[in-house]
Amino acid sequence: MRAKRFRVAWLAAAVVTAGGLVAGPAAGVAAADACQSWNGGQPANPAAGTHPVNALTGIAGVAQCDVWAVGYTQDVNTPGSIRALIEHWTGGSWAVSAAPPLNSNTRLFGVSAVSATNIWAVGSTTDTAANLTRTLILHWNGSTWTRQTSPTPAGADGLLLGVDALSATDVWAVGVSGNGPGEVPLALHFNGTRWVQRAVPAPADGTHQVFSSVSGASGSDVWAVGSTFGSPTHPVLYHWNGRAWAPQAFPVPAPGQISGIAAVSAASVWAAGYVPGANGRLQTLVMHWDGSGWSQVQVPSPGGTNFDNSLLGMASSSASDVWAAGYYDQGGGLTVPFVLHYDGSSWAAANLPGPGGGDGNVIVSVGVSSPGQAWVAGGFIDNSQTFASPVPVVPDVTGLSPDAAAYTLRFYGLAGPPGPLGHTTSCPVASRGKIVGSDLAPGLREPFGTPVGLTVCDAPALVTVPNVLDFDDGSARAAITGAGLSVGSVTMTPNCTLAAGEVLTQNPGGGAQVAPGTAVNLSESTGKQANGKPCIVN
Repeated sequence: MRAKRFRVAWLAAAVVTAGGLVAGPAAGVAAADACQSWNGGQPANPAAGTHPVNALTGIAGVAQCDVWAVGYTQDVNTPGSIRALIEHWTGGSWAVSAAPPLNSNTRLFGVSAVSATNIWAVGSTTDTAANLTRTLILHWNGSTWTRQTSPTPAGADGLLLGVDALSATDVWAVGVSGNGPGEVPLALHFNGTRWVQRAVPAPADGTHQVFSSVSGASGSDVWAVGSTFGSPTHPVLYHWNGRAWAPQAFPVPAPGQISGIAAVSAASVWAAGYVPGANGRLQTLVMHWDGSGWSQVQVPSPGGTNFDNSLLGMASSSASDVWAAGYYDQGGGLTVPFVLHYDGSSWAAANLPGPGGGDGNVIVSVGVSSPGQAWVAGGFIDNSQTFASPVPVVPDVTGLSPDAAAYTLRFYGLAGPPGPLGHTTSCPVASRGKIVGSDLAPGLREPFGTPVGLTVCDAPALVTVPNVLDFDDGSARAAITGAGLSVGSVTMTPNCTLAAGEVLTQNPGGGAQVAPGTAVNLSESTGKQANGKPCIVN
């Protein structure tokens, strides 16, 4: 691909897919109960060596145990080594899936699934003979990926960035074609037999535009979003009514950008991106179509107003299950990925599971794997390694206070106990007042907002062991039992220093903190020599 003609440096921030939930069992994937938990496994990174490139740019879920991610990999020390990357999660681990033979400089940017045996991936490849970039469409039939014939306007570069498979006979792929600076949006459609190009009206203002994401609620209700080239850029929005594409008014607050779109129904379409705040820092931006017009919806910016917050991908499975994914940038190369979820009434934010929550990664795509559950994909900020994670995943809150445990559950997209806390005294005294169990095991993947029951330790408070050294037996026993402890073993030890019955040693020692009822073992003087004879008094 010739960057000077297609200006692809911005793609890492613009490429998104609107992955939706699809039905159907997946051959060769784990049983549902076998993949209910996430083991933290990450996709493979085929490129190694100095400055490798391993990036995921699209993700789509068929089911909990059947998730596909696409992108590209490159050994930057080898010219022309950019290769399409396809990875498959089957419940226990990720594995690279072989792509068909392709030319060098091949990338995939989007993936969408109809079923476990009908999956589409789109991107670009190089026609070395013509010295042009061509659209690339791959198809999975349940066992093999094959390249499909895909139109690219004659004599022009072509690139596909987004795909949405509405059904086996209704699939859209969008991107850009043309030779810079003359790029125009590109829309391709699959009718169950072949792919054809559908005309997109030239922009009335003469700007050069690109489509980056597409999503349809039905065959006559499809939306595509993108942006203009140049500086400054602004969002573009088009709608397909079953007959033709037409540009739409899009009242995005300037200079906001839109990166992802999810069409739920004719009366509910969501779009996500980012817009500068009052202090110039980017803040999350979500727009909603209610069937008659677009309006901005207030949503969380998890990084706050002091950091840049960006949304780059959207997906949905229903009106009460809409997702947006992105990250916030703390500077110095530290990025923190997050998701936003809409439950039909409000938006809530959640961080990703696992050690560090995926810190350092940039999330560009989200796909629903089952109602209330999703996967996100992206890569490390320098594109050296891939990243993918399910969300939500039950965190381990053992050892936290009840308030801290409830906060942690919300932080990861779940909810606190549905009722009163459980209580138990069968726990170490050191755990008193802390969470010692939950009704959902750590690592389980549960729908967003699922309440998690918690059990707190009610072990009695620790008591201080009295110091009974030199006490006579009766006084020592009274002090020990008076402190809520018990007298354990009493060992008589030959000794001529203390009188008979006085305490020589104790275990636990005086001042120790122990549980109520703990036995205190004593060693008392016999008042005699080891041979049993009376002590000799000088």
